[in-house]
Amino acid sequence: MNNTRLFLILGICAVLTAVAVILLNSGHDSHGVEKPLIQHTTVSNPPKYVIPDLACDCHHHIYNPEEFPYIYSSLTQPAATAEDYTKLQQYLHLTRSVVVQPAAYGTDNRCTLDAVQKLGTENTRAIVVVAPEISAEELQEMHQAGARGVRINIASGGTSDFAELYALAEKIAPMGWSMHFWMSPDYIVNNIDTLRDFPCQILFDHLGHIPTNDTGEHEAVALICELLRDGKAWVKLSGIYLDSTADGYTDTIAIGRRYVQANPDRCLWGTDWPHPTSYNKKQPYPDDAAMLDALMKMAGTEDIFHRILVENPAELFGFGS
Repeated sequence: MNNTRLFLILGICAVLTAVAVILLNSGHDSHGVEKPLIQHTTVSNPPKYVIPDLACDCHHHIYNPEEFPYIYSSLTQPAATAEDYTKLQQYLHLTRSVVVQPAAYGTDNRCTLDAVQKLGTENTRAIVVVAPEISAEELQEMHQAGARGVRINIASGGTSDFAELYALAEKIAPMGWSMHFWMSPDYIVNNIDTLRDFPCQILFDHLGHIPTNDTGEHEAVALICELLRDGKAWVKLSGIYLDSTADGYTDTIAIGRRYVQANPDRCLWGTDWPHPTSYNKKQPYPDDAAMLDALMKMAGTEDIFHRILVENPAELFGFGS
């Protein structure tokens, strides 16, 4: 190759690189879609599939330490405000969302309920964290502010006294609220008889937190499938990156597919934005659009994809009513 051709090729490469940098800095993705600066995600392209109108992100958090200081100062999650979330929501063509109380705020739900107001009460609901002894009057006030469920974060040190949890479930059941569990699958196995008879709807966050590096499938998967088939539980097909040990999350996607086959009418989806586990473990943030694409792999059909994103959350969280 003579020098003239070499310089010509190098020049073309330089021009192409410059164009790519300009496109990146101009806020457009590789599809030519205008892309705002979105925090706490590696999303680079819109989802491959058409996202239906009124699609719901059933699990995300809001952190606003400037307005609402953290209860636990040891948790240093950076700000992830309602304004920040709206940019992701619009880019993914999501309409509705459910704000889940994060561990940093303990039982101080002001930030989460404030986010409902900022994101819009028609299309936003909240899952709060409360003390077991909370009064019916306090729960009713939260209901009026948009709360539709209670989160039980056993995995991060929340109460694991199932007698207390059962009593709390009896308080929230008349309000139509659900109880959302983030706990190890061993807790599910050890307390399955109690969970079968809970007086309110129960829900397992992030696929039930099933380990994927075991030689065999965890017993909790079959038990969750049983509860789904009996209409006694819901599961979020979210956080597929949390327990995965396989390229492309094929292991956790397979678990999600099992749940869909058990009962597609009891499955939900969420981003888990701003991905606090990734931040705490100093890992790269996941691609939220890619996880919407993974939902289609779990759903299998456009009809079930639509149900998981629209009809199911509308039923559980009372959207449109």
